[in-house]
Amino acid sequence: MIETLQSTASYNGMTTTQGVLLAPAVQNAPTATTELSLNYSSSQNPSPTPLSMTKSNSSGPMSSRPSPDRVLKRQRNNIAAKKYRQKRIDRIEELENELKESNQEKEKLKLDLAKREAEVEMLREMLQAKK
Repeated sequence: MIETLQSTASYNGMTTTQGVLLAPAVQNAPTATTELSLNYSSSQNPSPTPLSMTKSNSSGPMSSRPSPDRVLKRQRNNIAAKKYRQKRIDRIEELENELKESNQEKEKLKLDLAKREAEVEMLREMLQAKK
């Protein structure tokens, strides 16, 4: 008995259908399929970009499950990205705090300088008055 496996794909409103004939001996045998991962980089440019082409043995001829290694790699990458974003935010906050402290110190030093300049001027006037 020969069976037909139908596969339908849709992209940008266009639909394609592919039929695959399966013979009884081929149905139970593991098959090698090629998986193509697509990356839609931006909403302005909807054309897909292939990320990788990997061969995997799967139980079905049209399997779309990612391999466990790929899932693990993706999870690790997500964790690393989150850590990086948090580290960047922490660094920005640290720099903002340092800037705030520097500005406060600068204002304090300006005030101190003004006091000392006033004191010097007062002492000069006292010295001129004694002469």
